[in-house]
Amino acid sequence: MLEINDGYNKLKLSIDNYINKKYRKFNKLDEDDCWCNLYIGIENEYVKIEDYYYDLECIEVDNLYEILEKFINDKLESNYSFEPIEPSFKIYFYPYGEEYQNNNYDQENISRKDKMARMFIAFIEKDTKAPSSDGVYIVLDIDDISKILNYLEKILKS
Repeated sequence: MLEINDGYNKLKLSIDNYINKKYRKFNKLDEDDCWCNLYIGIENEYVKIEDYYYDLECIEVDNLYEILEKFINDKLESNYSFEPIEPSFKIYFYPYGEEYQNNNYDQENISRKDKMARMFIAFIEKDTKAPSSDGVYIVLDIDDISKILNYLEKILKS
């Protein structure tokens, strides 16, 4: 389990039942029908959500790893959002900071030192168990992104 604390929110992430890409290809598993479980727990002064499991396609874990790697290595040139099929969470990447607008070359004083990401975690409707449009935003700095990348790397290699 991975734990991240942004000073206000405590975030816990865990991925279970991930099937490695090599095994999927070897066994001819359908990439669009190979799912794993994502546990997301969040706690702050107002909210405590635990024991929520969301579905995440195995290929989405692969894709998230690649996006995080590009972000860490300054390969993302424009703002980008990672939004899985099951909309329980989203991650927004800002390679030049949150104020940067894609393809606006007139902006001054922007640099990669300002890069950051923001993660949105949706609240779950009690009756339907579906993600709602309300939730919690967590700012992810470069250290947090590195932690997530390292965690995913361990999962991909298992």
